[in-house]
Amino acid sequence: MKSPLFLISVILVGALGTGLGLFAHHLSYGQHDAYLGAFDLQGTVTPANISSQVNLEIDGKGPRIEVSEKGVHDFGKMAANASGEHLFTVTNVGDAPLTLELGESTCKCTMGNLTKDSLDPGESTEVKLSWNVNTTGEKFGQQATLITNDPTRINFPLRVMGGVTRDFELSPKAMSFGTVTNQDAVDMQTRLYIYAEDNLKPTGKSEMSRRELEDLAKVDVTPLPREEFDTGFEDAVAGYNIIVHLEPGLPQGTLNENLLLDFTRDLKKSERSEFIMVPIQGSIEGRLRMVTNSKLRKKKGGGYLYLIGKLKNDEPYLGKALVILRGEDRDDINLRIESVFPEGIVSATLDEPKKGRKSTMIPIDVKLTPNGETLDYFGLAGDDNSYGKIVIASDNEDGAKMVLYLKFKFEG
Repeated sequence: MKSPLFLISVILVGALGTGLGLFAHHLSYGQHDAYLGAFDLQGTVTPANISSQVNLEIDGKGPRIEVSEKGVHDFGKMAANASGEHLFTVTNVGDAPLTLELGESTCKCTMGNLTKDSLDPGESTEVKLSWNVNTTGEKFGQQATLITNDPTRINFPLRVMGGVTRDFELSPKAMSFGTVTNQDAVDMQTRLYIYAEDNLKPTGKSEMSRRELEDLAKVDVTPLPREEFDTGFEDAVAGYNIIVHLEPGLPQGTLNENLLLDFTRDLKKSERSEFIMVPIQGSIEGRLRMVTNSKLRKKKGGGYLYLIGKLKNDEPYLGKALVILRGEDRDDINLRIESVFPEGIVSATLDEPKKGRKSTMIPIDVKLTPNGETLDYFGLAGDDNSYGKIVIASDNEDGAKMVLYLKFKFEG
């Protein structure tokens, strides 16, 4: 058994070692002056005296930088790949020398009329920014940074910005007619603004990128008086109003085509023909369509798919969908249920039409009657006959039809 004197000795030696360690740590790390000024562990630097302690002059004394245009130059619009330059005037409006240094830059930046790296009070110099509009976007911007000893603006950004023009611009950039039926005529309009110095002039010729649309399209290109130019296009050398009329008979589906306008470019000794493409976008549906939702959607390959799901084979299912009838003669058209599949299981009836300003909505009641057996119409076979079906037809001349596919399963 250890004696009490031995235990007391161990405790004293441990305490002495800890004390010596703390003292050595304080000598190494606790006595250094702060790099940022007269900071110490007692907290004598406060928000009230920080300016005097760290020499931040905020009373207007010292160097002060002032830049023309507040350092931002908007050049308006420039042609793609064109080059530009701009001079900013930098002045020291303080009462002590202002040092200047070029920092990071996204464009060429040079400092002129300055033979030394500082400006005396009241002295000015110029900083030239040069740039090239090498972008595919509609906007362009570049920036350079001046590093100074002005305590309020240590980094002063210089910016140039503006819009980018091509040889021509469309406003709007595409002709869009939304959603129409194949029985509707379509009228669209856009404006073409020419910026090319050698001017582009229309020949009056045009064509559609899809040949079957040629017989349906009528194109009119007329000069636009300068006083009718839209805001933001005043720098254009010429403008044209473009009107396109499409006769009824457009193919159903999404239309994403181009109108090709033939123009000539004036060259020094000759003329060169070239096309200007005007995008045309829209969607064409049959006069019959359905209101889609989380359970009823368009089916790939045509028609609509009603997602009913799994059902008990001892309870009938009742559902409802909405058919939309469009077209100017919609009030003269009668719809009917032409067929259902499988018969005896699927049935459907049309309710009274609800007429609107541009369309007529017709509710359709859907009923599924089980026969006590397991019936699978989940479409697993991958063909249309693996679904239930309701065929809706119209009695007009074109005999428009629409198929509503039913995805369901009666389980035992």
